[in-house]
Amino acid sequence: MPLIQANISVLNQLQDVVKQLSNAQFANALPLLHQTSLGKHSRHILDFYTNLLNGTEGVIYYDNRHRDSILETDVQATLNYITRLKTELLLLETTPPLEVVISVDSHYAPKMVSSMPRELAYAMEHTIHHLALIKIGLSYYFQEVELPINFGVAVSTQVYLQQK
Repeated sequence: MPLIQANISVLNQLQDVVKQLSNAQFANALPLLHQTSLGKHSRHILDFYTNLLNGTEGVIYYDNRHRDSILETDVQATLNYITRLKTELLLLETTPPLEVVISVDSHYAPKMVSSMPRELAYAMEHTIHHLALIKIGLSYYFQEVELPINFGVAVSTQVYLQQK
């Protein structure tokens, strides 16, 4: 499925960047990112994929994330986790319709009907958004890190730029 390959591609980009960082660079709170770290943004991405893959039984609840702090501070643990998620994505099969729960406010979290292709598209766009934030932090604090081409750039923007 092309959407699975697209998601693996953005996870590969994250992996390519994370492997260039030390644990300290990965875990340090960055003022430019409102005291969040590159590790927190990476962990957040991985939480979304975890919830997506756990939701193949029928309900995805993105707000109910595990938030494993080791994935915010340990580069090798993060790289291993990304590899595991990519393997799980490759094994993903078509599922029946899904329900997605997203909190609208503190009192309301509706269930919505969705599909695995729709949620894979959402995960990819969500990942690209956070890669863009990571890119800002890297560009300011860690300019020595080599970024993959189109790191943090939406596919629609890439297409637009190619047409210009």
